[in-house]
Amino acid sequence: MRSILIYFAGALLAASYLFAASSGAPDWLVPAWKASGIVLFGVFALANRARLAAAGLFASAAGDVALALSPPQWTAGMAAFGIAHLFYAAAFVNRLSTDGRARFGGPLAVAWVIVAAALYVWFRPDMGELLAPGTGYHAIISVMMALALFSAAPPLARLGAVVFVMSDAVIALGLYKGLGPFGPTVWILYAAAQGMIALGFAARRG
Repeated sequence: MRSILIYFAGALLAASYLFAASSGAPDWLVPAWKASGIVLFGVFALANRARLAAAGLFASAAGDVALALSPPQWTAGMAAFGIAHLFYAAAFVNRLSTDGRARFGGPLAVAWVIVAAALYVWFRPDMGELLAPGTGYHAIISVMMALALFSAAPPLARLGAVVFVMSDAVIALGLYKGLGPFGPTVWILYAAAQGMIALGFAARRG
């Protein structure tokens, strides 16, 4: 696998962001710091011809910048991450054409759609001004997750999709339900998810 050093550099930068709040870094640097590791994951995926995954990672980095601004730009961030999940969904569809369906993929995807619908019903009354972008984003990430469960894509990429949804669920609990704070949980889950998606699709191009 080519450019593995780029991957490890991305992982180190992503891990280092855990210390951004206590680092005393200037405000202008924090968004770039947050996105830097994800950008390198994208470069790694692109170097290994996982173009759809790379596009998703670059779009995610744009979303990271939007959410790291003060105040966070939630609508722009959701739009960027929605685009990212469209690319990830396309990568999983691509794997359907080459690797076929996962064992029990159909029942798992259906079960997830039911869970996703129930979560939306629960979150919806508290979405406020984020109702429109939040609804769109929820729909897109739900489709991406269903495709990840349905396809026989690389297991690491599929696991990355699951962990990504977990990180977003924690965000939603804080954003819509006022729960938390959850400390570094969101970033750890999110960065791990992106790393798994990058490595999984780079191992088998997607």
